[in-house]
Amino acid sequence: MQKKLRAVYFYLKIMTAGLFISCCFLLCGCNVYTMSDKGNDVSYDICEEGLMPDELKNIVDDKREQEFKITYTNNDYTYIVIGAGRRDHDNIRIDVDKVYKDENAIYIKSVLRSIATATDSGAMTCPVVVVRIERTMLPVVFR
Repeated sequence: MQKKLRAVYFYLKIMTAGLFISCCFLLCGCNVYTMSDKGNDVSYDICEEGLMPDELKNIVDDKREQEFKITYTNNDYTYIVIGAGRRDHDNIRIDVDKVYKDENAIYIKSVLRSIATATDSGAMTCPVVVVRIERTMLPVVFR
């Protein structure tokens, strides 16, 4: 009986140690970032479809009808893409208010705006904006 208790106690210690080590590995991959409202302005271009890499064009075309926010990085640039999904009016666009960075991340502030036009044809549209910045490995925070 005493040998069974020792064996159970031994296995309990092994399982506890394994759980502790697993938690340590999981927590080591987590980072905490403080989100800043201030930082250094980032130079960016609003990228027309002709300047986008083919792979990114395909991704955008696949996601166009749903709301989405993605980043795409190649050897030269990082692309930040925001899609508003399917809209019932053609007088809607996405405007980028600000792109800035701090030591933790790149931040992008954008807003969905209605354009004042003389007539609205009522046609469906899927507004998308593609922002191109210098290549970075910093995470992007959408605001």
